[in-house]
Amino acid sequence: MSHYSNKKNDQTILSSILIGIWTIIAGIFRLIFKGFGRKRGLSVSVRNHITTKKDEILTMSASENIHELRQSVLEADKLVNYALENSGYSGETLAERLKNARGDIRTNIYEGIWRGHKVRNMLAHEANSRIKDQELRDAVNKLLRYLNSI
Repeated sequence: MSHYSNKKNDQTILSSILIGIWTIIAGIFRLIFKGFGRKRGLSVSVRNHITTKKDEILTMSASENIHELRQSVLEADKLVNYALENSGYSGETLAERLKNARGDIRTNIYEGIWRGHKVRNMLAHEANSRIKDQELRDAVNKLLRYLNSI
């Protein structure tokens, strides 16, 4: 009986090892492909809208007209919010959606969105804000960088 008991223990150990290996492999695949599902969630019409608006925003941000340049920041921020919302992230505001998307966006892009959003907030809430043209263009580029990644 001792031989039978050892053989059964060996099978149990082997089964546990195989289940563990399978679990690790499945986890790795989940990590590698984590965010791909969200990208597929954007319809063709939403992607086309994003592309069209992005081109308009780039044209505005290249302008020497300060009003167009400021508007390009506001529009880029709105477009990021639109993309996040259409990707299925919950929240009432861009800030809430962005927090919910944190694990799905590369860190440098995520931080860039926050920097761009802060510039947008200064424009929207501080009437006399003095922001240099280059800082406004940088904010637009940081916001649009996310849109290029989806």
